[in-house]
Amino acid sequence: MTKSTTLQSLLVLAVTVLLASCSPPEYPADWPKPVDAWLDRRGGCPDLSGDFDAVRTELIWLLLAERQKTAADKYHHEQRARFTQADDGNWLRIELSLNERGLRDYRANQLRFNLDDPMPFRRLTLYRDQDFQCRSGWLESLHYPEASSTTGVQRKLARFRRDADHGLVAETVSAVERTLSYSSATGAAFITQDEREWHRWPQRSPEADQRLGAEQSVTLYRYDWQNGPSSVPTRFNNYRMQPICLQLHVFGTVIAPAGPELRRSRDDVSPLPPQCPIGWGKFDPGETLRREFALPEYGGESQQIVWFPLEQGESGRQMILVNDAAHLPMMPER
Repeated sequence: MTKSTTLQSLLVLAVTVLLASCSPPEYPADWPKPVDAWLDRRGGCPDLSGDFDAVRTELIWLLLAERQKTAADKYHHEQRARFTQADDGNWLRIELSLNERGLRDYRANQLRFNLDDPMPFRRLTLYRDQDFQCRSGWLESLHYPEASSTTGVQRKLARFRRDADHGLVAETVSAVERTLSYSSATGAAFITQDEREWHRWPQRSPEADQRLGAEQSVTLYRYDWQNGPSSVPTRFNNYRMQPICLQLHVFGTVIAPAGPELRRSRDDVSPLPPQCPIGWGKFDPGETLRREFALPEYGGESQQIVWFPLEQGESGRQMILVNDAAHLPMMPER
């Protein structure tokens, strides 16, 4: 290495360190600083691949501007986001699913209000020059900016980068119209100012996925009423993150009920999702089975729910024995 090459390398290093140490305007002082990892860029785009936590609706809103981010955020359960990125940076794939806190809240809400909402899951792919562009080490949403203001606010910029702790940070800039003064003679005078907001989603840890695994379950509850003297209505749910296969063993008969499959259009050419073996019913995450189990005095002894995770196969069989449905746990009260 020549002397001039060494000096150039040191200069590049010094500039990189200087840029990394400078926080953008109004960046929260107690957050890890955003960094521009030049060596990790993908086709001029920042490397955003990884798993992020504590995600709600604002992330997709900033990327796609699908709807206004409002107080409705509190009604959406907390999720995790997995970002996968092309080596050349030309596409970005995002998978959103519940994290351990979101799964706990979702399950409690479904049981408390006897709901059948599907478990939140979303997969989307964004493309360069269609959904985003990359400039100066940031990935910028092409959907967020507006041509004109809406109710006094004009969205101008939403851009993303990693921070020093491998979290994901986003900066938004909007032009906000404010009343400067008012008089009865001239009316209101307005001024437009740029306002900047920062968002952060921490990197998700392997320990968090272990906690999510421990939070997953199947549940069986009875309702607090009876439709007749001989049986008890119950609710079974798959609160695992993957489909399960299920059979009912009642009165010496094997029954294979299935959850409500999503209807496919005639033009859908995507591969069929994995199916359960013949003789087993498939229940996707969050799906519900309501069934009446007979009481022991009416022959309802040793009734069984047999199930296994679809991804494990029949070697992972588990059983819930229902000797007396009247003594099953009661549905949570509202």
